Amino acid sequence: MDITHNPYLNRTMIRDVKDFFGRKREVARIYSRISTTHPQSVSIVGTRRIGKSSLLNFIYQVENREKHLRNSEQYKFLFIDFQERKKIALPEFFSALFELLSREFHGHLDITAKPNYEGLKEIVTHVQQQGFKLIFLFDEFDSITQNKNFDMEFFAFLRALANRYDVAYIMSSGRHLQELCHTKEIADSPFFNIFSNLFLPPFSRKDALTLISEPSKEAGYPLKPVADTIISMAGHFPFFIQIACSAFFEYALDDPIPPQNIPLPEIHGIFMEEATDHFEYILSHSSDDQQEVLLQLVEGHRPAKSQQYLLRELQRQGCTLGEREQLRVFSSLFGEYIQERAALEEPAELGRIDRIEQELQDAKVMQQSILPSEDPVHDNLEISSYFNPATEVGGDYYDYIPITETILAVAIGDVKGHGLPAGLLVSAASGCLHTTLETTQSAAEVMRVMNRRVCEVTGNTLMTFCFSILDVAGSAITFSSAGQPFPYHYCAATQTLVPWELEGSLPLGVHKDFDYPVCSRSLDKGDVLVYYSDGLVEGTNRASEMFGFERLEATIIQHAHGNASDIKQGILSDFLAHCQHHEQEDDVTLIVIKFDE
Repeated sequence: MDITHNPYLNRTMIRDVKDFFGRKREVARIYSRISTTHPQSVSIVGTRRIGKSSLLNFIYQVENREKHLRNSEQYKFLFIDFQERKKIALPEFFSALFELLSREFHGHLDITAKPNYEGLKEIVTHVQQQGFKLIFLFDEFDSITQNKNFDMEFFAFLRALANRYDVAYIMSSGRHLQELCHTKEIADSPFFNIFSNLFLPPFSRKDALTLISEPSKEAGYPLKPVADTIISMAGHFPFFIQIACSAFFEYALDDPIPPQNIPLPEIHGIFMEEATDHFEYILSHSSDDQQEVLLQLVEGHRPAKSQQYLLRELQRQGCTLGEREQLRVFSSLFGEYIQERAALEEPAELGRIDRIEQELQDAKVMQQSILPSEDPVHDNLEISSYFNPATEVGGDYYDYIPITETILAVAIGDVKGHGLPAGLLVSAASGCLHTTLETTQSAAEVMRVMNRRVCEVTGNTLMTFCFSILDVAGSAITFSSAGQPFPYHYCAATQTLVPWELEGSLPLGVHKDFDYPVCSRSLDKGDVLVYYSDGLVEGTNRASEMFGFERLEATIIQHAHGNASDIKQGILSDFLAHCQHHEQEDDVTLIVIKFDE
């Protein structure tokens, strides 16, 4: 057996194109954005060591530009790795760009401008006049967004360049850039609106098998016969696949026997020598709740309904493989490491779990005390509601608040997320609403106060919210919405659903001083209002088909002749029949109000 070398020793950015495997879909998507008439910017987001830098370098290579871009000579690419420049200052940034521009144009670009904003703008103008398009590739750009040397002026300048010239940015970061800014002002900057996000997942099984098979075959020691063993150790992470394949080569270089004959404990030992620190990094950078879900999977338990959103996060990160009953952690050895680590922490963990369960129970009791215990009885109105949280503590909120004998306030909202944080925000929102209505009946003022309160409480958490005031004596409704679906208005006279002439608005918590539009409308006897949360229209069956707006609209019209309770039951019956008892991932709230005929 003639083994020439170990081709799996690269642990840094892959620089040679022939050593780059997979990512065809991502490569095609990035180049398609670049090749539009006006190049588009892309933000690549991925976990540590998933291959972000290697992908950027692959995009940068001239031979790939020529392959994927028509008239590739019109494009000039500049690559900066900010991982090595975490404390860079603005003058150094401009100097680095000017140096790269000179290199990309092989010294034929006359650069006499000073390395500053005006200087770079002058060069970009000159470059565009010559018919070129500039593509900036910034690796680990979160080093810039978190760097206090770069203020709002810098990000506004970059945005202006992209908007006014044929300039695009291809950036990489470990998380969404807006989560990694040194000020909230920068995080809210319109700079980030110019990007389309590309999440970089682990390899597909096909790409994983290619990485296992092709380099090993070329090096004279084919690993295809043990591909399934390698995937069981490494999952679809290219980095861990490299470590696992390297373990086989390391053993074979001392004892060149077929890979399927190597004692597996030996391979596991070599693999874990290098992988252990990286396994620890994954766990230590996972939340306590995510760690709990991973442990449950390792022990063969199916996570609770309330933990489904955590499962989706872990799947997206590549920490799990398979579907439904076949779901498992990505690596058998990672699973063993989780169990060993849990055994050392078990006494403390049991106490933590007990505390979490008690906190959730307390939050559940608190939420139940906030939400209406029964539907209100109101002259000339029939009201019937339904609430089903997806977790112990839901993010949906609704309430009825009598203002006078003939005026009733109705509110419905949805906090981003579930569990204890969502429940706490619901509590704060409810208290704010009740307090505000003691001093004002203005829908616009209520929305302003609620928005400021959510901005103060939440940081990055948002809340959609719809507030309305029903004037029963005046047969009218006034309402405003912050990202929450508008209530359906069924008109008894025409037997149709009447659209609202009001544009949607931002959720609460985005901009502190945002003014929300208000709309008023008259109502007649027999008219129906249907308020709902998005969990209703987004409910799915086993084929992942959503209940959807069309079905909801059809069932409202079908049952609108009944009383409020009948309409509610009709909607829920159609919803449950569609979902076929499939477990839902979001809270479902439904309020039906009918004006007496």
